[in-house]
Amino acid sequence: MAPPVAIDPEWQRSWDGRASLETPWGVHSWSLRPWPHDPARPVLQVGLRRGGEAMRLAGRGRRDIKRLLQEVGIPPWQRDRLPLVWHGDELVAVLGALTAEGWRQTALPIPAAAQARFEDDG
Repeated sequence: MAPPVAIDPEWQRSWDGRASLETPWGVHSWSLRPWPHDPARPVLQVGLRRGGEAMRLAGRGRRDIKRLLQEVGIPPWQRDRLPLVWHGDELVAVLGALTAEGWRQTALPIPAAAQARFEDDG
C-alpha cells in the first residue's frame, strides 16, 4: 500500500459548491448550497483543520469540530484530510461529514468512467 500523500496545512482554494472538489489527496463529490435555496451562489473557501474550529448546527447551537467529528465516528488519522468549507468567517461544512444550519450538502453522482474503474477494482 502506497503511503498517503503529504498534506500541506496551508492548502486552500475557492469553490463554487456545485462541482466536485479536487484536492491533492482525492476528489470529493459533494455539492453545497445555502438552504432554503438562494439563487445567488456564494463563493466558498476550502481549507484544512487548524484546531479550534466550531460550527452552528440546527437544534444544537455552536459545537467544536473536534467533538462533532468524534460523534460521527471519523478516525483521528482521517480528520486532517477533511476539507472544511467557509463562507466568509462562518464554517458551513466539513465535506462528507457535517453541515451547518442554513446549508445543504448533497452527494454528487459518481461519473460513469470512475464508476467503471471502481467496479473493475472490486
